[in-house]
Amino acid sequence: AFRAVPPPLYTGASASTRAAATRPLAALTVGLLDTYKRVQPEFRYLPSFNPRRCLTNPSDPVGNDGHDNSECNMLLYVGDVLGQKPGQRYKVVESLGKGTFGQVIKAEKLDDLLPPRRSGNSGGGGGGG
Repeated sequence: AFRAVPPPLYTGASASTRAAATRPLAALTVGLLDTYKRVQPEFRYLPSFNPRRCLTNPSDPVGNDGHDNSECNMLLYVGDVLGQKPGQRYKVVESLGKGTFGQVIKAEKLDDLLPPRRSGNSGGGGGGG
């Protein structure tokens, strides 16, 4: 009783426009950023605006000025950077579970660039001759 109807032909349309016409999800997402900018010209997208997923369970801040949960585990979020010294900084990637002494996380080491070292005479006239 029902027969398949071919999609409408778009003469001169780009391949992405034709694909969007046959795939509803693609049609909703292909030009989303442009649509937002047309509606509100001040619109800016920055990845830092994305909400970060909390890896600690329970995730309600209770102690240590809101940095720990009720089990005294540090609240960790995807993308957190642990450590401050160059060469000893790690970015939190995911939770691997809990161990005997607390949380076990997967992290990647951040390669910090060290400031350039000064060598030789800087022209300051501070010789000792």
